[in-house]
Amino acid sequence: MNEFLEQFLIESRELIAQATDDLLALEHAPKDAARLDSAFRAFHTLKGAAGIMDFDAMGLVTHATEDVLSTLRAGDRAVTPKLVNNCLACLDQITAWLVAMEESEALPEEADADAAGLIARLIPSPRPEQPAPVPAANPGEPTLPAHAAAILQEQIEVLALPQDEGTPGRTAAAMRVMQNIFTRFGLSAPAAPTEPATEDTARPQRMDMARIETLVNLAGELIVVKNAYGHAVSLAPSPALTKLQAQLDRLTADMLRGVLAARVLPLRHVFQRFPRLVREMAASLDKPVRLVTEGDATEADKRIVETLFEPLLHVLRNAVDHGIEPPGQRAAAGKPSPAIIRLSAARQSDEVVIEIADDGRGIDPAAIRATAAKRNLATPEALAAMPEPELLELIFAPGFSTAGAVTNISGRGVGMDAVRAAITQLGGRVTLHSTLGTGTTIRFHLPFTIMLTRVLTVEAGGQAFGIPFEAVVETQQFNRKDIAAFGAAEAIIWRGKTVPLISLAATLNLPDTPPAGIIHTVIVEHGGEWGAIRVDRFGDQLELMLKPLDGLLSGMQGIAGTALLGDGRVLIVLELNEVLK
Repeated sequence: MNEFLEQFLIESRELIAQATDDLLALEHAPKDAARLDSAFRAFHTLKGAAGIMDFDAMGLVTHATEDVLSTLRAGDRAVTPKLVNNCLACLDQITAWLVAMEESEALPEEADADAAGLIARLIPSPRPEQPAPVPAANPGEPTLPAHAAAILQEQIEVLALPQDEGTPGRTAAAMRVMQNIFTRFGLSAPAAPTEPATEDTARPQRMDMARIETLVNLAGELIVVKNAYGHAVSLAPSPALTKLQAQLDRLTADMLRGVLAARVLPLRHVFQRFPRLVREMAASLDKPVRLVTEGDATEADKRIVETLFEPLLHVLRNAVDHGIEPPGQRAAAGKPSPAIIRLSAARQSDEVVIEIADDGRGIDPAAIRATAAKRNLATPEALAAMPEPELLELIFAPGFSTAGAVTNISGRGVGMDAVRAAITQLGGRVTLHSTLGTGTTIRFHLPFTIMLTRVLTVEAGGQAFGIPFEAVVETQQFNRKDIAAFGAAEAIIWRGKTVPLISLAATLNLPDTPPAGIIHTVIVEHGGEWGAIRVDRFGDQLELMLKPLDGLLSGMQGIAGTALLGDGRVLIVLELNEVLK
């Protein structure tokens, strides 16, 4: 792919995301002039870029959409759902064209016909194009198409429009496209508009992810060397070496966090996909619903951002279908329209917390008890005595659903168990709070990075293992006589709670010799499950880089990854959702 097309595709997708966000906001706030100006600039810049790249069909569609937005800016037309739908349809078509351009570096043959259909929806009688004259070129000198030159001139003019917060970065992007094309044709590039002075590191830059991964891998190797050095110091301790080890530990940790910080992405990469989806789901159910997003600039590990779409989609589907009441019920309850679903994110210490909150009907405990009793998840007596927080946890049981009917959106009992499994796989946890008649809030608590892991090391069956530290409640020793037998299983009473006792060695089919006296256990809580893991001995707390399993071991259940210890042994880091089954 040539350099100009690659830049065009990247920036066009950014503009489409901005225009989509602006249009959805305008539907709920038609008088928002800043959003209208932003949408107009996005379409105008798309038109300019299409003209530069000689993609005529795309240029015509964006020109027609720009005309529609111009009538809104002049006050000659009002924002309506139909108008927004038509503009969004144009963005959908442009997105499809971008995919075709990426594959073949050209528009599909039917592009002109598709463009004509879209223009007919927008403007029944589109005005004919009037190409501007282009100065005669010297023999042999490359020239711009006439319509491209005219669009370039318009593009320069639009940059003088009032700029809202955040626009200078987009203005600079548009100017880069124009300057590149002017340079390509040997013309004098227009001067970029004046921007507030900023430091060069403050400007957003696109970084090659392969280079970042190389840095991460090198940092991981340095962690191994650091651990080996620490092991050597423990064999021959001295005050000087111990001091150097502490300095090395601190510097290595700081460097690793700096490298991992380059591997993060803002959550807007996933959040920006949902306003349109929620709008369409709500329309199909005839429910006025608005999705409000907050904190989408919050950053998280690249893998977390790329994995969040499915679990968030499940929760939002449930919110729209089950959580939000039909319009008549909301009106009878004195609730405003549209209903609000709030998708927000925030960084809290080493965690990223994502919250999905709706102002719907809430979860009915009676419905949960009825469904749980029907599925024999517990006896009616146990369900009646069950505290509400524990009762709500039943929603995460596989196949659990209180829906009265299956719809195209949800109700098949597939969702919340998959949500918890996906978040747990990322090293996170899911919490839920609901108030009948008021609404439901679901939170994802996720680690900021999933490559740097803090573990408690233990030994079992002659092998070293790592237990994710965020799941460790405490380490505890028990007398053998304190263990209670429940058939073939064993349990202990810990802080008034009956906790299953799990032999780590036996679970992993390793040699296991139960001690006759004192037993060593690690009390863990993970994904709502509790357990006392019996081990041979406790080790240290370590911060290390996880290496995922590959080759024949790829996909092995119960193992999150491996790391190399200072003494050369391989540490296997456990995946507790499998161990606690």
